[in-house]
Amino acid sequence: MGLKQLTGYCDFCNQARLVSVSGNREWTEDELNRIATDECECARAKEQRERDEKLKRAELYIDNLVTDDHEDIKHLLIEVVPLLLDHKLKKCTVNIDGAVTYTVFRGNDDAVIAQRTQKIVKEEEIE
Repeated sequence: MGLKQLTGYCDFCNQARLVSVSGNREWTEDELNRIATDECECARAKEQRERDEKLKRAELYIDNLVTDDHEDIKHLLIEVVPLLLDHKLKKCTVNIDGAVTYTVFRGNDDAVIAQRTQKIVKEEEIE
């Protein structure tokens, strides 16, 4: 059926925007408003897009950083990222068996930094 233009409103500045959407389904007001917010140029909408992008990049990095045998830790660290971005938390450290430590924290310019540290202890008994 092609594209049609419908009106949505930015969640932050309430500015009306014409949004182009697929014509072969009905669109809810919430969906149209989300699209309008995503396309709006107001400062708060831009900030939200930047936050969403940081969140997405952090999730991808954590997904690659945390090994598959620590899947539950991976999910925990991903859940912490929004708290870091919202300045509700500065740092989260998870120590596993004293050998592997995962740390996620907010760095300069609100960058999210994730680290994996592995402690290797070499011990030999000498008689």
